[in-house]
Amino acid sequence: EFATATRRAPNTGGQLLNCIVEDNGRPRTRPGADAMGDLDGSARVQALAYFDTPTLEYIFASVAASLRQWNGAVWAEAPAYPFGVNSIAAMAQGHSKLYCSSGVGQWYSYDGAAWSAGEGTTADDPPVGATILAWHSALNRMFASGVIGGVYDALYTSILDNASAGAGKWSAANWSVRVGRGEGEAITALCPAKGFWLAVGKEGSIYMVYADPTAVSASQWLIPRLAGSVGVVNSKAMVYGGDSLWCIGPDLALREIVPTAAAVQSGDAPFQLLPAASEPAKPYFDRINEGALSKIALHVYGRYLMAALPLDDATEPSHVCVWNLRLRVPSNVPGATIPAFIGVWTGWTPTAFLTSRFAGAERLIIGDSAGLVNEWKDADDQTLEATYKDNGTAVLATIRGRSWDFGTQRNGKDAESVELQFVDSTPLVDVVAVLDTEEQRRWTVSTVEVQNQLPLTLPFDLAVEGPTKATKNADELIEFREMYLQVEQLSAGRLELKSMAASAFVNTQDNE
Repeated sequence: EFATATRRAPNTGGQLLNCIVEDNGRPRTRPGADAMGDLDGSARVQALAYFDTPTLEYIFASVAASLRQWNGAVWAEAPAYPFGVNSIAAMAQGHSKLYCSSGVGQWYSYDGAAWSAGEGTTADDPPVGATILAWHSALNRMFASGVIGGVYDALYTSILDNASAGAGKWSAANWSVRVGRGEGEAITALCPAKGFWLAVGKEGSIYMVYADPTAVSASQWLIPRLAGSVGVVNSKAMVYGGDSLWCIGPDLALREIVPTAAAVQSGDAPFQLLPAASEPAKPYFDRINEGALSKIALHVYGRYLMAALPLDDATEPSHVCVWNLRLRVPSNVPGATIPAFIGVWTGWTPTAFLTSRFAGAERLIIGDSAGLVNEWKDADDQTLEATYKDNGTAVLATIRGRSWDFGTQRNGKDAESVELQFVDSTPLVDVVAVLDTEEQRRWTVSTVEVQNQLPLTLPFDLAVEGPTKATKNADELIEFREMYLQVEQLSAGRLELKSMAASAFVNTQDNE
């Protein structure tokens, strides 16, 4: 939002829309995403899972009362869907099988070719009623929760077994435990963390479970409470990336949880809750539709953390807030840092994310509310115009610079000129001069680098190597106190801004 120059660092901007910011600090148009084949489903994608064995690779999509599978080329419907009219509420891979629960009745597992017989409903079978699943690879165990047997704060885990997490591989007596202090809060999220730790998000608190593999029952696990005033809004609102956990709570703030050097046996969780990383994105987080908190989704992909949020009256995620985890900036808490917020993306309506690794190449996959599964084109040729389209629709970026007061907040100024530099860019853009929050002038410029090719037609502009410069005379603008420039992309293609600058004369007759 508009702010005085002294409130923004020199290398920051006022607003970025549909941009990525890589490690060089320059904003550029984000690549688009295209649908992967024809999913043949108009219903929203409810959940995604990546399935990988030594011989099989699939993406699974839960769509209404069906399971679809993508083999890298085409979609197919998993045959003999066993849940009838019920949809899959949660699924996770373990032991080369996809374990699925509808939250109603017994679980089923799928190996990419056929469904298992039902996994059973006894106390030694997967818990009936599970709507949250998490496979912890360090423990070789499946964890489950939900409203199970009328209990909403119970955590179940499969026994240590290298072959199955299905029928007969659970024990309600020995391998279930209620998480919490009787505060009446349901478990809302499960997330594997570093080592043998499992993060358990509840409606208004977060616990860390040390699932010691040498314990003879879950009653021996250490379960310290990490936070008693911060919770997690749903099962997709807590993710693990690098060594950090990320979560969004009912207070509508994004927080980072990092490991510390504390000893496991100290009685405290060796993790620390950092200041809210969502503070720079507060104008967006304040607009979250609280009636749609169950639709929020987080994902870590490469250097980026993405939060799909339903804003205003939207009942499905309508905007994606994005952070670059490699770039950290000071927070409002002295001495603490948070990842750099790099703006918001529009044009996507994500209901679920995953990272696929077909043939070892990581790709971001986005399931959406329109029934499509899309692949982000960040690995496509970055010089092609088609790379910057979402299913044929141009991705248009907006880059707002920081506000300038030219060394004095109270004196009036008269603008002299503005200059912008673009690198490897192609689209037309509008350069907008905003003085004291009001738009005063708009110039349309081409960002294409001038190139001379024979034969030449006179007259011609002599090509100059380096960034494309757009310099405009601004001396006709009215007197102002503060100003900023905004670049608005008008056509499809790659836009990368290297710098923006302005010069002005200060009216020294005004009293400071």
